[in-house]
Amino acid sequence: MRQRSTSDKKTDDLFNRSLRKGKVWSFRQNRLEKIIQHTGIRVWFSVFLVVQAGILSGCSEEEWAQEIKGSPHILVETEEVIPRTLTGRLSSFGVLESVNEVIINVDFSAPVAEVMVHEGQRVRKGELLLRFDTAKLKLKYQQNRAALSQEESTLENLGTTNKRLENLLAAGAASQQAADDARSAYQTALARVKASQNGLKLLKRDLEHSEVHSPIDGIVNSKLVESGQNTIAYQPLILLDTTKSLNVSVYVGESAVPLLRAGAPAIVKTVAGTLESKINSIGATSDPRTGNFEVKLLIDNTGGLLKPGMTADVELTLNSVKNRLVIPQAALSGRYGRYVVFRVVDGLARQTDVAVTMNGKDQILVTRGLAGGETLIVKGAQSVRDGAQVKVANE
Repeated sequence: MRQRSTSDKKTDDLFNRSLRKGKVWSFRQNRLEKIIQHTGIRVWFSVFLVVQAGILSGCSEEEWAQEIKGSPHILVETEEVIPRTLTGRLSSFGVLESVNEVIINVDFSAPVAEVMVHEGQRVRKGELLLRFDTAKLKLKYQQNRAALSQEESTLENLGTTNKRLENLLAAGAASQQAADDARSAYQTALARVKASQNGLKLLKRDLEHSEVHSPIDGIVNSKLVESGQNTIAYQPLILLDTTKSLNVSVYVGESAVPLLRAGAPAIVKTVAGTLESKINSIGATSDPRTGNFEVKLLIDNTGGLLKPGMTADVELTLNSVKNRLVIPQAALSGRYGRYVVFRVVDGLARQTDVAVTMNGKDQILVTRGLAGGETLIVKGAQSVRDGAQVKVANE
């Protein structure tokens, strides 16, 4: 087993103190080119993800430590990991940049029906730039809605059959195999209906965003599409020049990209105050050095108080997603600079490495390391080690 050095222990201590204060840092090189000195370790960092987490109710850490002192078992509280619907905001860090041109794109594919502007034209914020042809989208929506109606009818019939066989099984008039087959068929149909419902919602959203409006006052620099042309998601459509706005550049991990959409609201906190904005574009490719994707927002700078190179705290509005594994902030610990959680298995704490990406209010989204159904230590996680005997206080 690897021996932990003094630097390792100090690093873990700093890592865990940051977690207890409600902050998770993810580092990316070559952004602010700042160097921190701590316990002899030099850390280059630039952009960090700040996850706000609530404080669990109950006794303080000092009281908790006093309660377990002298006990052969470490007293902990646990919580089961279950899939949940995740909503909220992604908190990140942005850098203000001068805007020579604004790239207009969308996050879906569709043919262009009409381009309303020409190169060199001045446009006002909110002015219609182009309209997509939604005929195929409408047809697909109608077809999918009809298919969903049929699937829902099938689901209802299978539900009736499943219930009937369960009753017959209880009365001894049906075999276990028949009941299991009916239950399996019902669950498969249910999953199919849910998938179709989600697909229909996406089509409806695309239909509702068939018109593209200018996010700024500016001048049309380039018109990159024509009427009748097919487009793909995130393809540049129109380039606008602006002198009254600034870009805010934010980088997010690949797991956060599906939760974002162009046009979604955002909050930008700067030295000049808090500004409302929208996601203007999402990078189609990742940064080859970091694997992160650039998200750009626009903020109004009519007063000229903000300058390129300034920084900002940014909150991006997320799409709601279902069946995601989220854990409380208190369940997350640091070991050798990695994120870990502790499962309780047969009275023992078992360390598990996890990958996390973002927050939904006071919850942390887990993207790797857990499958769901695990019992995690959420109180006392900082006091245990792999293999330690624990006693669950909230059973």
